[in-house]
Amino acid sequence: IMDKVGRAGASHTLFGVLRAGDQRFHAHPAARERELEPGDLVGVDFGAVFDGYGSDVARMAIVGEASDLQAEMYDKHRRVQRRAVECMRAGVRASEVYEVCVQAYADFGIELPGPHVGHGFGLSLHEAPMLQPRNSQELRSNMLIYIEPVIVDERVGALQLEDLILVKEDGAEILTTYADTEELFVIQ
Repeated sequence: IMDKVGRAGASHTLFGVLRAGDQRFHAHPAARERELEPGDLVGVDFGAVFDGYGSDVARMAIVGEASDLQAEMYDKHRRVQRRAVECMRAGVRASEVYEVCVQAYADFGIELPGPHVGHGFGLSLHEAPMLQPRNSQELRSNMLIYIEPVIVDERVGALQLEDLILVKEDGAEILTTYADTEELFVIQ
């Protein structure tokens, strides 16, 4: 990935996180040696700098075939993230996006434990507006925001998708073009 990001114009990487196996419950696990095994849910969260601006993207994969539970939980998580994107437009408050995620997870019987579900894009990693419960800041047209609700399910581990969103007057557009997220990536 680092080579590909460099060829795309990144000056350097900011961070790279890989979660798998028994480390799948940790947002930022310590590095250690372990081979991936069939059934491992794998999470990657990666950032680099392009022309001074930080990037941030997260994706999920499965080694081999996903169990029914893994596929179901990933699909629910992806649908919550998409519901959040659908509510984003100029004039919506940051706290409203957070509440959409809380309600969408609740509709699936899942509690959202995280302090935020996204953040602004710019020169540093987490910029305003933070999409959190008490932030009344309104989204404005042409804002760039990363949407990244994260949940940890005791049966499958941490689930995270992160995409860059362009806020518009009448909606939002997903700008992240790196790979389709309809289903888990499969690692053979």
